[in-house]
Amino acid sequence: MKRIIALLLALVTLLAMLAGCGEEEKPQANKNNNNNPIDIGSKDDEEEIRTYDTVVQEALAVVAEAYYARRVYVQYEDNPLIKSGDILRADRHKYSPEDATKQFTTYSNCAAFTYDVYKEALGIDIYSWTTASLQGATDMHALTCNQMLTTTEEKEEWYQKVRDTIQPGDIINYRKDSWGHAMLYIGYNEVIHCSSNSGTGGSYNMSAKKEVLDPSGGIYKITLDEVIDKHLPGANAFALVRPTLKHPDAAPTEKTLNRIANLQNVYVEKTSSHAVGMTADQGDEVTFSISIKNSNKTEKTFEITDTVPAGTTYVGGADSVDGNTLKWSVTVPSGGGKKDISYTVKVNADAKDGDKIHSVAKVGGVDVQCRPIYVGGNLNAEEQAKIYDAASKVSGGSATGLALAKQIYASAGIACDIGTEAEIMSSVFKATTRAIGHFELNTSSEYMKILAPTMYGGNMVYTNTNLYDGDRTKGPMLTQLMAGDIVICKEGNTYASYLFVGQNKAMDLNAGKVAILDLIGTRDALFSTLGYNQFVIIRPAMAE
Repeated sequence: MKRIIALLLALVTLLAMLAGCGEEEKPQANKNNNNNPIDIGSKDDEEEIRTYDTVVQEALAVVAEAYYARRVYVQYEDNPLIKSGDILRADRHKYSPEDATKQFTTYSNCAAFTYDVYKEALGIDIYSWTTASLQGATDMHALTCNQMLTTTEEKEEWYQKVRDTIQPGDIINYRKDSWGHAMLYIGYNEVIHCSSNSGTGGSYNMSAKKEVLDPSGGIYKITLDEVIDKHLPGANAFALVRPTLKHPDAAPTEKTLNRIANLQNVYVEKTSSHAVGMTADQGDEVTFSISIKNSNKTEKTFEITDTVPAGTTYVGGADSVDGNTLKWSVTVPSGGGKKDISYTVKVNADAKDGDKIHSVAKVGGVDVQCRPIYVGGNLNAEEQAKIYDAASKVSGGSATGLALAKQIYASAGIACDIGTEAEIMSSVFKATTRAIGHFELNTSSEYMKILAPTMYGGNMVYTNTNLYDGDRTKGPMLTQLMAGDIVICKEGNTYASYLFVGQNKAMDLNAGKVAILDLIGTRDALFSTLGYNQFVIIRPAMAE
């Protein structure tokens, strides 16, 4: 039966290749619309019983599938900085699969994804998180080919070696000149990888033999046959990387064992009543929701716990309460059945502005969380009107940049105790090197407390809007900016600043350009012509 299914999958892939170059159709939800539900397990064969030689192999496959289930919320990120030549790399293992939801997009790249799977499944650090380091990790190679295959005989010989050698959990790593791609084999002729829309996994197009600006994407599943037929030809070198050769005693974490036992073919996400970027004031109610979809052929019962977040008081919604622990027992129907639960808390009157409302639920023994909600930091309606009015009256004068922003705040009678552009940027960012490969936030900076929640959750900084292409979620999300937010940009030693004044408008604060910009209903209009390496969004209202 398994062989028949594998043959059918191969046939479907072949037909797709004939019809559309063999690439998986990009999920509709990737088109800048993260509100669409992800459908997992709607096919009759989704609950196929798969067996593995070891529990380690099963753990790696199950975790990879968990990331794949959230494929449109895990975006590919491997953008070349055209002006500086640096490469932005995704942070390794910041997020578990369940962290990626319709309210929070996470980012990875091909090699970092394989790193994440090993870290999440087995708790081990394989260190190799670039394709170059994977190719050089010979102590983890199950098969190595360091030559360009040119003849039919060579290709047939080596590709047969790949089929004979590969095991579930192996990383298929191949390189072309300075570019490479990494993919994870999960058995049953299936491969999961984090890729750009080109399907080849990065900014390099092997067919065109050139860099292409295609950074948006997500997690894809293809067949091993397609990898061999489409990806390996033209590579200068490839390897089957098997980290368990270096870590022979690796074993699944308790969390992974729970995921294997309870969450296979089950999609779980936790969201809040507050949209990304929204803050909650003292006395506000916040509702957290946990949604479970069961695509197995039998119903499943889940024991769920959550904790009343610090700084809040429980209002209601749980089946039972034990101190600060909330409990539910939920049975979810089979065949795509869904079950939603929720609970409500109230932000305490003594909660401090800048505090986080956050808790981690456990569903079937697996941690499930949503983005934290910040307390305070909103200008009220009257204050927002004052900011807009003060900005609209600006004319002439010598003040520009943050000096002008502070002048507008002062005219509105609102405190804005911040430094200069240079002071803020040097404080917010750690020193960046090519070895790090991305701009890392300095969590000890005094400005972290007023870094707006719209700033990618305070985790990563991306660059140059021209590289976003169809994925504007990588840029500041202007629909979630609040009146009074200040955007500071830097390219080399050049700074630029903008003040969001509300009513869907922003002010260009830069010398010679001071003016209110009409955003005409789009969240990216402010950044449509910018190409700055670094930017932050400061929300002075979040200061204590």
